[in-house]
Amino acid sequence: MCGISGIFNAPQDLAEAVLRLQAAELFHRGPDHAGIEIQGGSGLYHCRLSIVDPAGGQQPFRNKENTVFLVANAEIYNHRHLRQVLKSEAGTIFQSENDCETLLHAYLHWGDSFLDRLDGFFALLILDYRNPDQKGCRLEKPRLFAARDPVGVTSLYFSVAQMCDHQQNPRGERFMMFGSELKAVCSIPKLDTAQQQVKASYIATFPPGHRFSTDDLDLASAPTAEQLLDGLSGAKEPRGSDAKDWPGEPYITRYFVPSWYPGQKTSVGSEYLDLKRLREALALSVRKRLMSDVPVAFLLSGGLDSSLVCLAATEYMDELKQKREAPSHVPSAYLRPVSLENLVESTGRLRTYSVGMIDKHGVTSDDIVAARKVSQHLGTSHVEVLFTFEEGITALKKCIRHIETFDVSTVRSSVPLLLLSQRIHQDGYKVVLGGEGSDEIFGGYKYLCDASTAAEFHDEIVSLILHVHLSDTIRINKVPMTFSIETRAPFVDKDLMEEAFRIDAGYKMFLRNADLVDPKQLKKPKGWITAEGPEEYTGLRRLEKYALRAAFEPEINQNTPTEHRTLPQSVLWRRKEQFSDGVGLSWAHQLKLYAENSVSDAEWEASRRKLQYMTARTKEEHLYRRIFDDCFESSGGPALTVARWQAGVRFGNGDDPSGHCQ
Repeated sequence: MCGISGIFNAPQDLAEAVLRLQAAELFHRGPDHAGIEIQGGSGLYHCRLSIVDPAGGQQPFRNKENTVFLVANAEIYNHRHLRQVLKSEAGTIFQSENDCETLLHAYLHWGDSFLDRLDGFFALLILDYRNPDQKGCRLEKPRLFAARDPVGVTSLYFSVAQMCDHQQNPRGERFMMFGSELKAVCSIPKLDTAQQQVKASYIATFPPGHRFSTDDLDLASAPTAEQLLDGLSGAKEPRGSDAKDWPGEPYITRYFVPSWYPGQKTSVGSEYLDLKRLREALALSVRKRLMSDVPVAFLLSGGLDSSLVCLAATEYMDELKQKREAPSHVPSAYLRPVSLENLVESTGRLRTYSVGMIDKHGVTSDDIVAARKVSQHLGTSHVEVLFTFEEGITALKKCIRHIETFDVSTVRSSVPLLLLSQRIHQDGYKVVLGGEGSDEIFGGYKYLCDASTAAEFHDEIVSLILHVHLSDTIRINKVPMTFSIETRAPFVDKDLMEEAFRIDAGYKMFLRNADLVDPKQLKKPKGWITAEGPEEYTGLRRLEKYALRAAFEPEINQNTPTEHRTLPQSVLWRRKEQFSDGVGLSWAHQLKLYAENSVSDAEWEASRRKLQYMTARTKEEHLYRRIFDDCFESSGGPALTVARWQAGVRFGNGDDPSGHCQ
């Protein structure tokens, strides 16, 4: 990943100053190279974390006429295939082997619809000065185009702002700011020696799976933070967090509409469970995300999801070491995404990392124990990072400033990842793979056992994946990026999601107390696929994510090739733990106690009376909000981009964000 920012329609003397300040806020995302393009009152900035073609691919990219400019924070896994098509159809000549250069030429050839051809994650900004009515003529004010990947793995924010004098009197027209992080699009209290200010009146998260253009844009229609707050009270969620209240919403349109999206004719999965195809889909997704010209490492919590990612990567390692041909289901574009030298460390093994809290008695977490088992089973070179509660508290403020949220669940799980990321950075890695997204597409949260029908189960997990950008992807994007590390999430691959949501949701339903059942009973019958077709699943509620587990259990998935690896049974059938619980159940408990002692009753009650929205329900939540407000301006805008992780509301759950309770 990298960092990008942009400014559109600003006063000419302001654009460069704003971009330079944005650059200072985003530099940690890309310390390897920085580039800037400013023309008039519009401009783009890019800071690069070099992963694909480190020697080439410096941004902004531009066409040969210098009329179209692009910056992107992206990994495009099918860029080799797109290059072949562009060379064939348009005679495109590329200047580098970098995947992001493909984005510029795809836009030039296919226009806005090029997004439909992309396989990967991205946030991108384009300034287009071409005149569509007079070929060869240049527009004075460019067209700005922005887009974000389907799930929101890559972060992107925008704001509508205006210059003000030192008394906050507006001066000049409104303009727009874009940035990879919230801090890059907020108000600037002192821009220059004349004490001019930039006042961001409207700030929003750019919604995943959407695109935006300034065609016929009326910036005057954008609401202010005060207007968005009007009518909000108590704990009601902020309405502006996903750019849904701007009357100019038609300029922000959804391009990603998969078959499982609400309202589609095939939105509710109806097909039987094909274990072979499911395993192949995950293996291919992991293979795609190994695309790198620098060394790759793996997050291994010891839970099911990260363990399966490591298993799939180990199988690819075996393929390289044994010089076998890729399996027949692998498209040519993904045959060899990474060399063996960048996949393994000097000992010839994958590098894996886990994190856990250690208490005063020297006892560590369940995650650490389970991760050791997986590492020993797969033969990885494993590193454990142990931290004390005091070390976690010391990192709390830095963590909240970087994740840019005060959501309790996200904060709890981000602090351990921050401490882990620091060690990974010290070891020299820029790319890691993790297991996020599986609980959303396969239904791993405990409260889902309350779903009474397959349709209800399906609707809830679709809702989870459509809102994952407000929680889990914030954590995996921003926390490692604090130390210039890119995290990739195989479970939110477009093709894998299509496969997972295609399955009848009845196969995913499970028992509340399935962990009390003998694992041998959980595995019966051997599988749901027979020569005659699918077996009846009614009443066969088992352990959460049973379908995923079954795909990697040779006893059930009898199509498993003999060269494929397995996981330890204790891990494959281990009950889900949310990351903030798995690192040590006492971590969340001690955070609650710490907040109780740090926040007085009077302070808490005063904030509950003052705040018009997202009123803290607990002292822990108030503590995180207080730190957030210290990092950002406390009035209006920035806090409107924050949303609570409130899974299970439709089932009467959601009061406690702990995965242990959920």
